[in-house]
Amino acid sequence: MKRLGVTELLPQSVARAIADKTYERRKLAALEVETLIQNLAKQDQFARIYLIVDTLATNYASPSSGNANARKGGCLCLAAVAVALAGHPESQSPEFISKVTPPVLLACTDPDSRIRYYALEALYNISKSTRPAILACSEKIFDVLFRLCSDPDRSVQNAASILDELMKTSIGTDAPNFPLDAFLTKLVDCMAVDSSPQRLFLLGWISLIDGLPRADVRLLRTLPQLLPGMLDFLADAAPEVQSAASKLLHQLMMDTEEDPGRVDVTALCVALTEWLAANESPPSSSSLGDLYSDVRLGNDTNTDSSGIAASRGVAIAWLRALVSAAPSELGNQAASLLKACLRCLDTSNPEMQSLGNELNEELLQEHSLIDNADISELLTTAAQGIGAMQESARLAALRWTALLLQKSRKSITSTEINGESSTQSSVSHMLDPNILPALCDALSSPSDRVVHEAVAVLAAISGSGEEGCRKALASVLGCFRGAPGAKLLQRRGSAIVDRLCQRMGAQRVLSTLSNLISEEESDVDFSRLMAQAVALMLLTSPELEEARALLSQTSCSLGSSPSFEENSKKNNKKKKNKADTRAEFLYSLFPGLSCSISAALSIAFLAGAYPLAADIIVKLTEQPLISDMSASVVELGQVVSLLEAPVFAGLRLQLLSPHRCPGLLRALHSLLLVLPQGEAFRMLKQRLECIPAERCIAKGDELKDTIGREEEQRYDNKLLAIFVDVQTRKLASSTNNGA
Repeated sequence: MKRLGVTELLPQSVARAIADKTYERRKLAALEVETLIQNLAKQDQFARIYLIVDTLATNYASPSSGNANARKGGCLCLAAVAVALAGHPESQSPEFISKVTPPVLLACTDPDSRIRYYALEALYNISKSTRPAILACSEKIFDVLFRLCSDPDRSVQNAASILDELMKTSIGTDAPNFPLDAFLTKLVDCMAVDSSPQRLFLLGWISLIDGLPRADVRLLRTLPQLLPGMLDFLADAAPEVQSAASKLLHQLMMDTEEDPGRVDVTALCVALTEWLAANESPPSSSSLGDLYSDVRLGNDTNTDSSGIAASRGVAIAWLRALVSAAPSELGNQAASLLKACLRCLDTSNPEMQSLGNELNEELLQEHSLIDNADISELLTTAAQGIGAMQESARLAALRWTALLLQKSRKSITSTEINGESSTQSSVSHMLDPNILPALCDALSSPSDRVVHEAVAVLAAISGSGEEGCRKALASVLGCFRGAPGAKLLQRRGSAIVDRLCQRMGAQRVLSTLSNLISEEESDVDFSRLMAQAVALMLLTSPELEEARALLSQTSCSLGSSPSFEENSKKNNKKKKNKADTRAEFLYSLFPGLSCSISAALSIAFLAGAYPLAADIIVKLTEQPLISDMSASVVELGQVVSLLEAPVFAGLRLQLLSPHRCPGLLRALHSLLLVLPQGEAFRMLKQRLECIPAERCIAKGDELKDTIGREEEQRYDNKLLAIFVDVQTRKLASSTNNGA
């Protein structure tokens, strides 16, 4: 059709009035256009109608018109065309919608607020008159509303709100015509907004979609992309945004719990844990730093700290809901869940700690989640948590570490039972390299509960075999190095070793510690200190009574037991086994304790190996050990002090029967003669002077302690050789280090 001019399509008076400066005349012009379109529609002259629409769009509503009043009037007249065709089939045609809406949508972005206002008014009338076909433009209308809901002009905001309600009503009525998938993508793209009005606007649309038939399923599938933004909205400064976000999140959580199959649980868990990481301020000083390595602290000026705390609480509640609803699907997210849990516990906020405890208990109870998890990854996370600032976080991390080590050991045992090789799957191979250093740090914690749990973990590591036991106890020895370590040894060393002995067995712990001490070549002073500490613990700790009793069955008393020949063969066998155990225990202890003269002599006296004690003292006066005699005298004085301890009360009473244990008198007199005349000399001299003189006169028919002495002598000679070898090596090492 030939293109016609404005005056050929519209009466001249109407053409002028459309661009009039007064609203009333523009409104009258719009009414005239409405009447004209109605008449043309009755005559089926739709081609002419489209020409009028094109003319209104190009000559008036377009920015090219250069006249603000013309743009306002053009929008009013385009709306009048839509109103005139309301109810007519043509109003539902895609061609009509594609011609009448673009110029009005463009006018909604005009810098002039009055043009934006009139454009919104026109768009409202167009949307109302062309339902449901207008839903084809819902995305574009949404873009306009999203922009204008926070418009600085209040009247524009109100107009946008009215149009927003109309669109929501139209979608609710004609949901099948709504392009849901494209719309959800648009919602996701908008969630990073900071404006409170825009956030409230988005929440309204998400709530609308959640209420649409069958649309909630696709909404829940998009939840991993939407949820982080909604959590940010909870921290908004506007109370109405906080309230709307809270209600919507609660409703969505209920929908998720009702049917977890509708949600991508794994993706949702990832979104939540990443959000928590990005919105958690790390402690000022903590080995949990690795847990916060991926933190991206926000810079949102429209939030407050209390709101962020509330958001974190809701995020934790969501994680608990997911763990409860679908634990078997979250095995690959177990480490991330544990990180989130430990972050909550490692805070001074009591509410967050409470939420962290609840999540922790939920995780521990869901065995299917742990069974499907990567144990090594979980152990790494737990190891990082052991160094947390807060006691609650450290306790949780230690509890997890002990549990995971136990599960690993059971898994390996099961593998071995099934005949499969487990060489590379031992617990010690699975240990994160940071676990043992973290446990050492935990042992120095002021909290007894933390120390107790750390010992439990060390015991669990030791339970994996000899390699694990050596690694665990080597790390414990490492805790006692240096000045801080010496303070820890003095303050809590005995308690730590006692607890290890209770859990792992005293013989095993003391023997392994002694072995490790004997292997210490680089630091002679440290090995001497540790040997003295272990000997003192063995002599004085109530918890080591059983080990002490095993050693303190003296050889002379065993040899002269009056009931020895009366015992049955079965009892003799039991005694022999016990004697073998005692000998094995003493042999395992002696190399390490030989690093200290006082420790070696103390244990020799405790074990009743009096000839050995005497021989050790004699060896100290021979080359090369005599070269270090000044240091030896100090330790010999310590032995004298130890002999006055309650544990040696029985030994002191044996001095009343020298004929039964002549080696004891020889050892004590040798010690007395080697000592310079100082306080230790006087103390021991006074003790020996308490023995009645007649008791020291040995009668030939009473010297019955020679029974079995040939075998005992071989036994003592081996231990003496061990002592001399260790002391010689330590002396050489000390000399080399000094050089």
